[in-house]
Amino acid sequence: MKRDKHKKDLYICNSVYQLLNAVNLRMNVFSEDAADVVISDICPDHERTAQRIRESGLFDSVYAVNSKFIFRQQYKHTRFRVNLYRVDPSSLLRKAGPIPKGKYDRYITAAFDDYISMLFVLLQRRNRHIEHIRFEDGGMSYVKDHACVNDVERRMQRLFGIVPLGSIRAPMYLYEPELYSAGDGRTVLPMPKLSKDDTRFISAVNGIFGVAEGEELRQKAVFFEASYQADGLKTNDKELIELCGSILGDELAIKLHPRNGVNRFRQAGISVFKSDMPWELYCLNYDVGGKLLISVTSNAAISPQLFLAEPPRTVLLYKLFQGKDVLLEIEEYKDYLAKILKKCPRIRVPEDEAALRAALLEGVRE
Repeated sequence: MKRDKHKKDLYICNSVYQLLNAVNLRMNVFSEDAADVVISDICPDHERTAQRIRESGLFDSVYAVNSKFIFRQQYKHTRFRVNLYRVDPSSLLRKAGPIPKGKYDRYITAAFDDYISMLFVLLQRRNRHIEHIRFEDGGMSYVKDHACVNDVERRMQRLFGIVPLGSIRAPMYLYEPELYSAGDGRTVLPMPKLSKDDTRFISAVNGIFGVAEGEELRQKAVFFEASYQADGLKTNDKELIELCGSILGDELAIKLHPRNGVNRFRQAGISVFKSDMPWELYCLNYDVGGKLLISVTSNAAISPQLFLAEPPRTVLLYKLFQGKDVLLEIEEYKDYLAKILKKCPRIRVPEDEAALRAALLEGVRE
């Protein structure tokens, strides 16, 4: 792969979806740059994943770090100690693992957290002109940005010229730029869509995630369970899933949410889809164009509409949902949903049981 010696990028990844999209940018947008990547322990099996990335040769240096503790540790210190870390985060970052050594031109992240913002302080000391770039991380990328700046960071900017990461309205790469709803004036750019025909990309990400042939979804429809039960929220999601089961019968499977830890649908006779393959990779390795994805607001059901060139049908049940869903309380997220319905004709949002029945039956008969 050709490298541009004049540009060097650093990617930070906290999840499977972030790493998938980072590889997309690496291969299809910034392919001529030199590039390193950081994989945090928020990403499952991050040490083995880091080793497979090294073997792929896609990045020049790969850093596996244990940064998850930083967020928790912030609340174990006095305010003085927390602010001291923001001025000079070196000692705390070293506890997380090796600190990237390069003088970087681009800092490319999907998320905003303490590790990411503190590392940016150090990188600016090496290159005051470093550029921050954001990229797709599911539905919340399209709505309100929760990055913020505190008083200590403002003083650092005044005294030392260190720009707080939270103050930068960085350009953002999204699969559907026109759906961006935050209204903060940032530049939004298109991410290349993913296609089953891009065998080079699929081979690369399969190797990085150690993907072997997994269980194929036999049923025509799959319901993505949310974590309401694990979060202690009283909702009607179980009733909605069982209603879908009564309509679709053997054509429905359920993808259980790992945090719930129990199958609530055994008595209802709904089959469980047990593939260990990350869902985003499943969509690239198997034909999901003829499947029906069902959810209240799960990103797993919505994201294929964004990143796939040929997405499946989707039915969202948020208008039939009763209970607390944090996303549905965010006005920008509601705006995002309204936009995605206009943009994506393969999504249905039934408002009553009759409309639900019609949408489900239409979806599996396609």
